[in-house]
Amino acid sequence: MKLYDVDGSDRPLMLTAEHAELIGATEHEPVSMPAATARKSEWVAFAVASGADPAVADATSKAELIEQYGA
Repeated sequence: MKLYDVDGSDRPLMLTAEHAELIGATEHEPVSMPAATARKSEWVAFAVASGADPAVADATSKAELIEQYGA
């Protein structure tokens, strides 16, 4: 499932270079919601692509990221 910007546009969420590197992806790659079993770094990248502050996302537990950004 591809997720789209919260502003209602039909642009897919994209990774920044820094967070793409964390999960072995490429910058500006569309982001899909990670599985609950995915590494925390994937949830951090997803949260940042969804608009979270990178420092806050890094400091948030995986469980909290899933609660805030999961389905």
